[in-house]
Amino acid sequence: MADSSFDYAVHPLAILNISDQFTRMRVQNTVTASPGLVFGALLGIQSGRRVEIFTSFEVQVHAPQFTVDTELLKTRLEQYKEVFPEYDFLGWYSTSVQSPTAREVHLHKQFMGFNELPVHARLDPSLLGTKALPFYLYESATDSTTGELSLVEVPVKVETSEPERIAVEGVTKEVAAGAGAEGALIQHLSSQSSALAMLHTRIQAILAYVKQVQAGALPPDHDLLRQVASIVHRLPTISSPEFSEALAKEHNDILLAMYLAIMTKTTQATNQMVNKHLQTQSTSGAAGGMLPGHHGGPFGGRGMRGFGGSSSGGGRNARASVMAALHGGATPWS
Repeated sequence: MADSSFDYAVHPLAILNISDQFTRMRVQNTVTASPGLVFGALLGIQSGRRVEIFTSFEVQVHAPQFTVDTELLKTRLEQYKEVFPEYDFLGWYSTSVQSPTAREVHLHKQFMGFNELPVHARLDPSLLGTKALPFYLYESATDSTTGELSLVEVPVKVETSEPERIAVEGVTKEVAAGAGAEGALIQHLSSQSSALAMLHTRIQAILAYVKQVQAGALPPDHDLLRQVASIVHRLPTISSPEFSEALAKEHNDILLAMYLAIMTKTTQATNQMVNKHLQTQSTSGAAGGMLPGHHGGPFGGRGMRGFGGSSSGGGRNARASVMAALHGGATPWS
């Protein structure tokens, strides 16, 4: 490993993206440039000699010449730039069990069109079960005599912010709980499977006994046969008309209860609206009657000059108008 003039750091999201892409490729058995290989771009921030890799996304590489789909890469970079304007293209990654070869150098030259000094990250999928992180970073170096390009490994460290640490710990706990034999889901499914297997075994034993009795191979045990008949009669006959009718009645009862609840709620809301309307009209009628030298409220009778009309007539007319509107009748003044 050579020393570098840059300080490299990678965040967990970039490594998780690479691992997720490799896992999906293995599960889906998709066709890539080479079996077990995935490729992608590294995005992050470079500030002076400080280089931080924050995230990554996959890149299409065509076999067998290992040609990068540059048009798709440009489109993806533009899309990421709109969402994360502070992120720049820092390099590319691949999954491989061996150090960089001529294949990686060939790909590295293609990515140099997006960054003059890109970095190359390699994730070794064969070492995912080890304690050490199988993540390696390489810089490009040019031989002064031959002018050939090569990739040299440089030190890199993993840095995690507080939100990233909490997210990674949550994912790790969920995986550990779900992958082990003591997981709650696995325990529940295992108990259900064992119960069904035992039920199936006992049903097969009962069925074999009944068949042997019918064939005359075994003498009939009436007490045992009555128990078998009792078990059989406990099960509902799904295809019988009685069962269908009972199911339909239960369904209708549930719907009726729901409709009654909705009607009750609607009636209550209507009553509240009527009371508020009457209260508003009564207040308006009272206010109109207290104005000196004017007539009564909009629904009241003609009052004495100087005092206005009473609001009682307005209240009765308002109630009648609302009730007539609710029941489809005409208003008193229509």
